[in-house]
Amino acid sequence: MPHRPLKDYSAISFDIGGTLIEPFILPVFEVHKKFIHQVCDDECRFSNEAIANALDVAEEEVWEAVAEKDVNYFFSDEDWTKRNRILLRTLGITEMLDERASHMQTLWMEILAANPDKLKPDAKETLEQLKHREYGLAISTNWNDPRDLLKSHGIYDMFQSIQFSIVPGYCKPAPYMLIQNAHEMGVNPLKCAFIGDDIKRDVPAAKNAGMHPILIVNEGKEITPGDEGLTVIHELNELLELFD
Repeated sequence: MPHRPLKDYSAISFDIGGTLIEPFILPVFEVHKKFIHQVCDDECRFSNEAIANALDVAEEEVWEAVAEKDVNYFFSDEDWTKRNRILLRTLGITEMLDERASHMQTLWMEILAANPDKLKPDAKETLEQLKHREYGLAISTNWNDPRDLLKSHGIYDMFQSIQFSIVPGYCKPAPYMLIQNAHEMGVNPLKCAFIGDDIKRDVPAAKNAGMHPILIVNEGKEITPGDEGLTVIHELNELLELFD
């Protein structure tokens, strides 16, 4: 379905994971489930509901712990291991808790190393075309420092502003990073669009910043239409139709 061009915009900010970079191909919940049973030597079997609840508890406690950190703080191996410890303890695992939490972190590092981040096939050309059309380009991501990743894919120099944080209050859905993008590009946020793949974080962040939200729906995902202020795309190159 053809898109109606978005007029009077001069800059575009991008999320990274699932937007410029291919989404993680493995189901994260199932990986957690597999690793939990693996480090417990299959001595305990947990329901999906119990694991989901334990994950929620662990995420909440770890995020609370970083709320007072510097804007660019990112989880260390120690933080992730602490998350694993809370997760296992919430499931009732008490014996060899530290060893099992560390083992779980090692398993995660191995699977991440085996599945390196890949740039979406149309990302670089789309960015080049938008840059050629004199749009300001920026990054706002809830990842750790993405600069080496952007350099490795040859797109670092395309961006005038790069913001990153996982610290509550700074990270999305808060508008902080997006406002910083607009400030560093010298553009009114009302003249900016923000594109991401997370309807719970990216879309509210854009709206909170006064930017036009664009949601990219990756393969296998679905969205129910209904938000008239939201633009939905399925491929990055559709941006070339929106921003002509």
